[in-house]
Amino acid sequence: IYAFNVTAANSARKSFEKGKMLVTSGVHPREWAPPELNARFIETLVEGYNNNADITWILDHNEIHAILYVNPDGRFISEKYPSSYWRKNLN
Repeated sequence: IYAFNVTAANSARKSFEKGKMLVTSGVHPREWAPPELNARFIETLVEGYNNNADITWILDHNEIHAILYVNPDGRFISEKYPSSYWRKNLN
């Protein structure tokens, strides 16, 4: 499972001084849209830094941690066998 850490690395604030936010998606295998929305959220933050005052302030003062797929093995089964209505992970 991979996680993204989005923040301003050159900020005057140190990591321990910043607020933390964790965003997860892909918990349930049949929820196909939320991981895409989470990826677009990350993309918006990255592209908006230094272009959007609100996003720049947010990333200067906070760390956003995002996990796109909390249940990647369940997602794989859900996509491979869509008629199974798979709801769990494989562990």
